[in-house]
Amino acid sequence: MCWDIRTRRLEPVQVMKEARDCITTVLTNDHKIFAASLDGCVRHYDIRVGEMTCDKIGEPVTYLALTRDEQCLVAGCQDSVVRLLDCSTGELLNEYKGHQADDYHIECGIMASDAQVVAGSSEGCAYVWDLLEGKVVQRITISDNGGVVHSLATHPKRQELLFARRRDIYVYSTDVEIIVEEI
Repeated sequence: MCWDIRTRRLEPVQVMKEARDCITTVLTNDHKIFAASLDGCVRHYDIRVGEMTCDKIGEPVTYLALTRDEQCLVAGCQDSVVRLLDCSTGELLNEYKGHQADDYHIECGIMASDAQVVAGSSEGCAYVWDLLEGKVVQRITISDNGGVVHSLATHPKRQELLFARRRDIYVYSTDVEIIVEEI
């Protein structure tokens, strides 16, 4: 649903009802709304021309992230695969495997350089893959005693990450292979 916050009306100005299951992520840029759904689709709503495009992934999509250049989407899926999709064509560009999603909402992202993809894991660690080759370049152990690394945020300019696991938050730099700070 979309609301006009200038009018302070409680009724939405537009309702998009195409998804057949839960919406897990909503992203926006200047002219598009991206919505990931557990029905296995990523929908692109172009608000300039009033069009909707549906990219069928075939697996429940639990999280979406947009690359810095806004050319690609990184889609975390429930089958423990992170997929790189071309925004304009919907084409599958690459797949990243190795982490465990199980039945958790595991977040993924893209580093500031747009050269690495990152995702949490249900096994207490996070994975960093090379964007082009799809190979694991780092497995970051967040905790030896487990706990799902469910949330993450990438720094917009530096090669740094913020992870959340249980009640803990961790700051990590991929330039230096140690945990920088534990809060």
